[in-house]
Amino acid sequence: MRSDFGKMKVSERSPERLRLTYLQWYPGVLIGIVGAALLFAGVDRLVSGAVLEGAAVLLMAALPAFAICAVTTRRVTLILDAPLGIVHVHNGPLTRRRVRSAPLAMLHGAEEETDPQSPYAMKRVLLMFEDRPPWPVTQRSFAGDGPRRAATVINTWLASHGPRPEDTP
Repeated sequence: MRSDFGKMKVSERSPERLRLTYLQWYPGVLIGIVGAALLFAGVDRLVSGAVLEGAAVLLMAALPAFAICAVTTRRVTLILDAPLGIVHVHNGPLTRRRVRSAPLAMLHGAEEETDPQSPYAMKRVLLMFEDRPPWPVTQRSFAGDGPRRAATVINTWLASHGPRPEDTP
């Protein structure tokens, strides 16, 4: 079941696991389109006999455009895993991702944070922990009610698990 929360999507929701995914694809796709056009231009030059021109277009323009596409497209995945008892936030470009993990038992819930400097009431989801500062799920903020709805889904999923045996004295 996939639910759309602005740009964040619930890609998996079960009693064992909740997975929210955000893909910031817009800059990467635009640069990828330019890379594809340059790729076709380079291949056209190669086929027409201008080998040096074609190779130059491919090596100096098309390949760097595809590399920039891979670096600028960012993917964020939040995983709440009950069987493992872990919260994972995977964040970063497609080529290199950073993973933050914490015990699920320390996660108290999710809140939406409003950017005070934004004139458009931009918001993002924060994970609230017992023993550490809040974690933003995404570095980017969004307009609309998507972050509030994502925080509601996270809090509902957490509430459905109730107190875990290791949480009780």
